[in-house]
Amino acid sequence: MSKAHGLAERQTAGGGKRTRSAEAGVAGGGDLSTESAPSGRTAAAAGGNGAPLAIVHDLGMFQGVAGGTAASAASAAATSPAAVAGGEAPTATPTAPGQAAVAGGDALAATPSAPAVVGGHAAVGDEAPVLRAGGDIALGRGLPTFHVFGPRAHVMTDAAVPGLGDVGNNPNYIHRGSTAHFVVFYDSALGSAGASAADAVLVKCEADFNTLRGWFSNTTPGSLPFNIYITTDTNGASHASCSSTTLYLGAKSSNPINNSFVLQLMDAEEDEVFEAAFGHGWNCGASNGEGLSRVLANDLYPGVEPSNFVSSASWLDAPGRPDWINNTEGTDQDYVSIGCAVLFLNWMRFQLGYSWTQIIAAGASTLAQTYQNLTGQTDGYALFMALMDRTYPRGTPSGLTTDNPFPLQDVAYTGVFRPGSGAEWVVAAQPWSAMFNTINGYFKQGLYAEALNIVADDNNILYSAVFRPGSGAEWVVPAEPWSSIATVIDNYFKQGLYVTALGIAQVGNEVLYSAVFRPGSGAEWVVSAQPWSQFATTVSNYFKQGLHVAAIAATIQNGVVLYSAAFRPGSGAEWVVSAQPWSSFATTVNNYFKQGLYATGIAVAESSNGPLYTAVFRPGPGGAEWVLGNYLWKDFAKQTDTYFAQGLCATGIAACRLAV
Repeated sequence: MSKAHGLAERQTAGGGKRTRSAEAGVAGGGDLSTESAPSGRTAAAAGGNGAPLAIVHDLGMFQGVAGGTAASAASAAATSPAAVAGGEAPTATPTAPGQAAVAGGDALAATPSAPAVVGGHAAVGDEAPVLRAGGDIALGRGLPTFHVFGPRAHVMTDAAVPGLGDVGNNPNYIHRGSTAHFVVFYDSALGSAGASAADAVLVKCEADFNTLRGWFSNTTPGSLPFNIYITTDTNGASHASCSSTTLYLGAKSSNPINNSFVLQLMDAEEDEVFEAAFGHGWNCGASNGEGLSRVLANDLYPGVEPSNFVSSASWLDAPGRPDWINNTEGTDQDYVSIGCAVLFLNWMRFQLGYSWTQIIAAGASTLAQTYQNLTGQTDGYALFMALMDRTYPRGTPSGLTTDNPFPLQDVAYTGVFRPGSGAEWVVAAQPWSAMFNTINGYFKQGLYAEALNIVADDNNILYSAVFRPGSGAEWVVPAEPWSSIATVIDNYFKQGLYVTALGIAQVGNEVLYSAVFRPGSGAEWVVSAQPWSQFATTVSNYFKQGLHVAAIAATIQNGVVLYSAAFRPGSGAEWVVSAQPWSSFATTVNNYFKQGLYATGIAVAESSNGPLYTAVFRPGPGGAEWVLGNYLWKDFAKQTDTYFAQGLCATGIAACRLAV
């Protein structure tokens, strides 16, 4: 995990934080004092310096829509709220677990909609000779040297390739048409189905070519154009060598013929030609390159392949789950090694959020080295295997029918939604290596981390956040122990930067802290993780000094919920509730809403009995409020999108790991 601070802007805005009259209290482990702060426990705000963040690429894991319309908001009753900080929540009546807390009226419509995604992608040639079956002796496997996208349990031989060697002169092949980079033929025996498949290729081939070219950093293969032969074969696709641009596509590999699968076959073989031109360790005749050819084709035409072309279960259900991450199998026809490769590649793309351009550019002779080149970390194999073993326990048939099950829902999300306007992006849990780039990319677009959460997943810290429009400086610090973060907070405070969002997570025997810093003024106190018995007193004492909870976080250590918070000057009522199961918390939220109190900060901790929720409630301007608890990302993203369309924006986010 990187210890470098995520610098989003070198210049910091000044802040009037010289007057310390209101901040003589201590934040942290000891008793509160109005006279002095014990060394090592008090943190009094923000600063630091570090290298600028790297440029962000398409991470593909963001949810949100730019813009929005006004929400039809339910009004809150104007009653006189209690004015005590740190009080316990009112007596709660259990409600259905997982049910969204209702804020002031009937439930909003929750019609699912797809999350928006940041970024985007933008004459017959001579054929290389083909060796006879028995092929490349260097592989030591007696396999042919031509390269295939074949079905499971079928080893392709040269005799199985229709028209191999003379297909270009076969009068039964009809020239259907040409484009800038493609010449397309189909076997007349296919009749109208062949013509239809050829037409589908002619319509899509140039667009797919441009997409693949973009993913391979604008590399252009040699020996163009591609010569596409749509055959009567039932065993997939092939070409004579990794760089061969004559591709044979078996139209009858699906029954009935599926033009989308014909296109997937074309792209799988075509991107092997790009691999040969690009290099970087991608070998179409080995498991890493075969895996890449399949995942790229599947991304362009997801889920169209017949079941006997799906490879993931071959590896998941194999005894011992062989390590084809630190090792590379020297063939493109072993479904166990292919299954491992496609899962690992899709994990980097759709679980960790890196783009295909980034992954391909980081290529190496092993997938483990590719991950290291991509992230700077060496824990890829361990993280991937831990997630696979939790989700698909060994010894139990995986039942997986797709090569891309990601993102796997290893994290559950909680959010608070209030009326708002402008752009919003909500980012699913990702490691710092990805979040580092995410923050910088959004900062350059004028979007700031309004809410932050961290969760420990197999000793790897995952970050999720809400980004909204803002201005000025911003600093985001990755997870580090209190001994380090306390100094960071103090240094930033001296530069006029304050904690605006906070996350904590338990790793081993240590609590780690992550925070967002923005310009501000006045007093600030940040307390390290405390049990409720201590934290409730801390909140109450600060409240008496006119300091309110500006950010809150929670985690569990040895079965005890620990709370951390940042305190800033404020006024009016405040209630902070200790960690509760959703059945109680949903009622708490609704009861406070009826008193005109809104959740201004929220945190969730993972217990052996399920998530526990804590929140800060303060008076609000009125209007609607919705709190979602324990949602899988796919559902959380859809609901976030639905709320956004109604003018409701995420003002808080929290997450915990699912018990798998």
